[in-house]
Amino acid sequence: MKKVNEYVISTAASLGVMIGIVFAIFLDFPVEYGISLGLLNGIVLGSLIVYKNNKN
Repeated sequence: MKKVNEYVISTAASLGVMIGIVFAIFLDFPVEYGISLGLLNGIVLGSLIVYKNNKN
């Protein structure tokens, strides 16, 4: 895996975690759920971006 791909996935994952924490605070559900859902969402989104860039 290229270094650029790792940066894309890690950046998307960290942004997902931050957004998950904010939603957990504002919507009043446990922060652990927000972190795990945000991390999962970020990894999936980053992987889709890398896949789309490699396909073209």
